[in-house]
Amino acid sequence: MSTSKVYELLSSYEDFELAFTYTYLYKSYLPETKKIIDDLLQKRNLTTEKIKQLIEEKEQQEYTEDIAKAQCPRCKSFKVKSTQEILYYPAHNSTEGEAPKYTHYYCSICGYDINNKEDAGDIRRWFKKIIHKLFKRKKIAS
Repeated sequence: MSTSKVYELLSSYEDFELAFTYTYLYKSYLPETKKIIDDLLQKRNLTTEKIKQLIEEKEQQEYTEDIAKAQCPRCKSFKVKSTQEILYYPAHNSTEGEAPKYTHYYCSICGYDINNKEDAGDIRRWFKKIIHKLFKRKKIAS
């Protein structure tokens, strides 16, 4: 992504979104992107105190579970992205049908991994259960 596109994207963020991006993702960005974030923070007069205040306000804002896949539980932004992956495993036989799909949701503002929140469970646990059931079924059939 070119610098002008990154600037355009980050400029479209609301103040609270820029505050969360700075707090949670800043260290992972390249120097050019960090400079753009720094410039935007300065232009918007977002000081360290103001950033902390914006984050505290959003963290106290109520989050409703019925829009879990549309809103980030941490920063309350609606800029949630998803990727879909097909889960392949050694015992899968194409005659059994299509391999199960897994949709991964994450926040593009603060990087929050929505699938890994405690009450949602862990995909690895779920995948282990599937594998265990398949191998158990094959052992019984043998």
